[in-house]
Order: sequence, then structure tokens, then C-alpha cells
Amino acid sequence: MTSPLIRLLSPIVLGGVLLAQGRESDAGLVALHQARLDATTDAVVLNVAAHPDDEASRTRLMLRRKYGARVVTVYATYGDGGQNAIGREIGPELAYIRVRETLRAAAMSDVEVRWLGFPDFGFSKTLEETLSVWGEDRLRAAMRGVIAEVDPDIIVTNHHIERGHGHHRACAWAIQQVLDERQAAGQRGIPMFGRCGPEDAWVTVDPGELDPVRGRTWARLAHDAWVQHESQGPWGPHDPMHVSKEWWELVHPKDVAKRAYSGWEEVLRDHIDAESEYVRPLPIEQLRRQSLAWLERSQQAGRSADGDRMIDKLQRLALAAHDVSIETWLDGDIVPVGGEGRVDVVVHGHERMTDLGVVCDGVAATLVNAPVRTRVFELPPPPVDPAAKPKPMAGRFTVPFSPRAGENGEAPPGPEPSNVTVEIAFRIEGVPFRVLRTMAYTTVDPIVVRLDRDVMMVP
Repeated sequence: MTSPLIRLLSPIVLGGVLLAQGRESDAGLVALHQARLDATTDAVVLNVAAHPDDEASRTRLMLRRKYGARVVTVYATYGDGGQNAIGREIGPELAYIRVRETLRAAAMSDVEVRWLGFPDFGFSKTLEETLSVWGEDRLRAAMRGVIAEVDPDIIVTNHHIERGHGHHRACAWAIQQVLDERQAAGQRGIPMFGRCGPEDAWVTVDPGELDPVRGRTWARLAHDAWVQHESQGPWGPHDPMHVSKEWWELVHPKDVAKRAYSGWEEVLRDHIDAESEYVRPLPIEQLRRQSLAWLERSQQAGRSADGDRMIDKLQRLALAAHDVSIETWLDGDIVPVGGEGRVDVVVHGHERMTDLGVVCDGVAATLVNAPVRTRVFELPPPPVDPAAKPKPMAGRFTVPFSPRAGENGEAPPGPEPSNVTVEIAFRIEGVPFRVLRTMAYTTVDPIVVRLDRDVMMVP
């Protein structure tokens, strides 16, 4: 039987890319713009996809980056029933690769990911076939759970109940089933939008538009994320000459008079405050003071689900205004049961902070000691006094963590990675900050080497 560690050699390579192709920096003009935009909206979007790469990549990117909405994409399967364009892994081994590719793409678009975990049994011709395998009640319950957890203001999906792959149809069916239930129970209605042609469009968006902050079109930014699904390629280069608009129709509820919207801001107008104080033009020094005042005011308002999200948004705004960026990464994203992982943290702008501390799973991080380096052909460095203590490097931390094993003490089953969260706490001008960073890693069973015969020395 193939060792789990050997089975994950391909994901190791991909995991290395995940560290490089992650979220945008917390600091800089782009981060400052995005943080101010995010603070003006409480909109939440759920994007439903049957398989990895079925996400509405361009539209979800625009909803996240252009309108500042929180976007969550839920995948019904891990996509392991398809082909593999980069290796020989299929089935469960391919699922590990698909999951990591999806996480890379999501990180580049700054969207969250959820999984329903239904089997991907290859191409399905009909809705009925898929429901017979997945189970109507199980699918309904899973979709009901993710809609309740995310609590979206709108739902978007590329899938249609009467078109395409059976898995696609089943996803559209499940959403409508849950929305019908909510409507019958008198719960808040959630509009569901599906892709359509221009003649049926309620909402028209143009991915060929330029993002004036990043200096690239939405289509090109989305393509950069899209091609992270390497095992489903090969993908061609982005072609700016063939970027079409995208059209969305209201699928649920049906009994609403049709309207034409030129963009999502009209659909989400009740959740977007374009006149918010957070977007007032202010000199940077005044913005730094004001961002701390906004954050402190929000903290004093009390904790709640919405309050926590607002505090997080205002923290990011204040950090960007103060040129503070926090880098976190794992020393390795595969950790054996009984082994030890390591989180590394670099806090840029630590000189503006007080009471800086880093904790992971209740373990306090230690400062990294300054390295001693010499160049080739240089004279040897002067002798180091063994009694002298190494000088710690401010703002650079490392902390170990133990991998999470399954109930039987072995690596957890399935392709979904485990998560480790590091907390960075500090104060800026007396205002407390608490930044949480969650990173994904895979737990594997350790490799054990046993001799199955006596060792003999032969000439």
C-alpha cells in the first residue's frame, strides 16, 4: 500500500506555491483602498459550485474586490472524479491535489471555502442519477447547513437545474429546495442568481473593466486565480481580446417583476454605504488617528457576530493606514502524527506597537535570534563569546504546534487539511489589536521502517 507521505509528494510541490501565491499584503495603497471599501459594506455572498473550477471566478472576484463583499464558495465535491493533467494521481490521491489548488485560487481572490464532501463519481447525465447517489435528504441537509452558517444576502451559481452535468443540476436543485423551505417558514428571503444570456439578464457585469487600484482588469486577476487549478488544465494564456460580459438572472424567487441592474451594487444597495465616513478623503496622518478612533469605538460597542466582523475590518484599515503588515507561514505544510509543525511570523511595523505577543495553541512564540553570516572569500568572523546571548530580532517569531490526529490516533481521513491558528496581539497608541491567522496543513501517518529479514554481509 502506498504510504500517505509518498502519496502526498505532488501536493507538497503545490503546497509550496500556496505560500507564495497567497493573500495580498496588509500594507500599501492597495491594502488601504480595499480595507476602506470593505468597511463600507456588510454584504455576504455565497457562491455554490459542484466541483473545484466550477466557481464563478470572475463574478466572485468582482463581488469581493470591487464591492467589498464577504464571499464564500462552497464545493459539493472535491473534484476527484475527473482527469489529472499534471500527474498520475486519481481518485483519493487526486482529491488532495484538487483541494490545495482550490485553496490557492481562493487565497488569491480573498474568498473563503467550504466543502460538502459528496462523492465525485465522474460524469453524471441526469439530476435523478446524482440524487440517487448523494441522497436527496443528505444533500438538502448539507446545503441547508451551509446557507444557515454563511447567512448570505445573495447566492450565485453557474449551475442550472435543467442544464448540464448531473452534479451541477443537483446543486441548483438543493439551493432551490432550501430556499423554498425558508420561504414556506416565513424566514428572510435570499435571492438566487444563475448564469444566463443577455436577453434574460437581471444583472450585467463587465470583467473587462480595469481595476483602477491594481491596474489590471478583473478578468486578468480572475484568470491568475483560475489557473491555480493546474490538474484540470492545461489552461491557455489570458486573452484580453475575448473577454465577454457576464449575465445573471434571478432564479429564486420567481414571482418578482424583472429589473435590469448594471452591476451588483444595485442588488446589494441595502448593504453598501457609499457615503460612509470610512471613505472620506483624509490626509494619511489624520487617517491614522481616525482609524484608531473608529476601531476603539467599534470595540466599545460590544461583541457580536456582526460586531466581530466590523472590528476585523477596522483592524485591517488601521493596520494599512499605519503601514503594518503581518506575514505568517508554515515551515512545512505536511506534518506527521506525533511530529511537530512550526509557524513563522514576521511583523513589519512592530516599532509602532507595544505589548506585542504571538501565541499558537496556547504556546507563546519565541523571538528569532539574529543570524551570523559571512560572504565567500571574506576573512572568518571574530570569535563568538559562548557566554554571550544571541541578539533577538524584533518582530520575528517562531512557535511550534502539534498536528491534530483522528479519533484513532492516526491521520484524519479525507483530503481536507487541518488548520492551525496563530494569534498576534499588540497595541498601537493604547488601542488593542487581536489578529488571527489560520493556515492549512496536512496531517499524515509517520513512515515506519521495519526489517523483514536478518541483515547479512556478503562479499
